[in-house]
Amino acid sequence: MEKTHHKYFVGHKKPDFPIWKDFSFYEVPSTNSSQTDSSSAIYTNHTIFNEYASLFHLKRTFERSNNLDELITICQYRRFVLNKKMGVQSVTMPWCRVLTHDEIKTLNVTNDYLPRPGNAYLVGSAVHMPSILQQYAEAHFVRDILRFTSTLIDLGIFNNPDAFNFLNSQYLIPSPSCGTFTLRAFLRIFETLESAAIGFWKDGYKPYDVRYQCRVISFLLERLNSFLLISYLNQNLVNINNCLGHTTMVTPENSDAIDIQRGLASKI
Repeated sequence: MEKTHHKYFVGHKKPDFPIWKDFSFYEVPSTNSSQTDSSSAIYTNHTIFNEYASLFHLKRTFERSNNLDELITICQYRRFVLNKKMGVQSVTMPWCRVLTHDEIKTLNVTNDYLPRPGNAYLVGSAVHMPSILQQYAEAHFVRDILRFTSTLIDLGIFNNPDAFNFLNSQYLIPSPSCGTFTLRAFLRIFETLESAAIGFWKDGYKPYDVRYQCRVISFLLERLNSFLLISYLNQNLVNINNCLGHTTMVTPENSDAIDIQRGLASKI
């Protein structure tokens, strides 16, 4: 019997190309204005939490699921993971392949987003680096990742060895929320991410006027998401090499000239 497979595009706006068959755009319902607790605001605050605002709310819709072996595929509004190479290698983002806006409009995506035979996961391209801490510090303020890690210890999410391994991790999956996962993995990882986001927002978040740095929580969650995903797969004896796909992005124009002054770009 074929497993139920949930398929979504998430983000602050719908894709401007035709959404693929059986996929839907997950739109967070309007927040009740009477809700004043800080945690409720993360479900609609895309300015601070970016796509994680939608993902935290999406997690809530599956928390009472009975079959945690069902699959869920998540794409962002112009970023996704495919099981084969499409488009061209990005010049500015060596971990990413690029499709032009015209190409995606006519692309026939059938099973290209599915895990390979015998696997339940399809995750994005991985990159190697000296450490997460060093990579983060090259483009962002080191204060934030150190404060974030401290918050994770205070919340009981990390112990000291976990914190050390996180900061010294040499592998990173950019856009780790994109791909295909079991509901069990999705719920476990995003439960932790939500707790981390709320904890850091309440105790350590510092807004910046610089446009690039205003996404500090999203940058931190991306690193933690990658670390948790890799750890989960390793703990469950999943061969990550068999699950690696190709992170693919649609350019806003018909070129490879993606605005690299955000997210994970040529700093990797």
